[in-house]
Amino acid sequence: MGLIEWFAHVHAAYLQRSITQPQPEPIDEVHLKCRYCGSPDIARCGFRYDSRGMARRYQCNDWQRKFSIPHVQSGPDSKPDELIWLLNEISMLTSKLTDLLAEVNDKMELARDFKENLPSNGSAIHGSESNKS
Repeated sequence: MGLIEWFAHVHAAYLQRSITQPQPEPIDEVHLKCRYCGSPDIARCGFRYDSRGMARRYQCNDWQRKFSIPHVQSGPDSKPDELIWLLNEISMLTSKLTDLLAEVNDKMELARDFKENLPSNGSAIHGSESNKS
C-alpha cells in the first residue's frame, strides 16, 4: 500500500466514523454549571475542533477555568455544519499532504542530481590526489 492509498484509507475511515457517530444530546445552557466548581456563573468562549468534532468552550467566571462540551446544533441545519467541518479537515490534510509530497519530490530530485554528478569510477578522485604530490 502506497502513501497516497494509505492517506485515502485514513480519510475514508475518518469520514465513516464521523457519519456513524451517535450525536450527543443538546445541552440545556440555562442549567449548565462549571464542571470544576459547580458555579452557574459561566460564559461561552468559542469552539474547539478536534478529531471527535466540534465542542463549545465555556469559561467559569469564578475560577477562570475553561471546559468543553460537545456542540450540538438543533434544527435542520446541523448536518451542513458537520459536513463543512469535515470538508475543512480534509482540505487541511490534503494541503499538508501536497506540501509533504512536494518536499519529498524536491529531495528526490536533489539526490538524483547528486548521483548524476558523481564520477563513474574512483579514478577522478584518486587522480586529483596524485597531482598534489
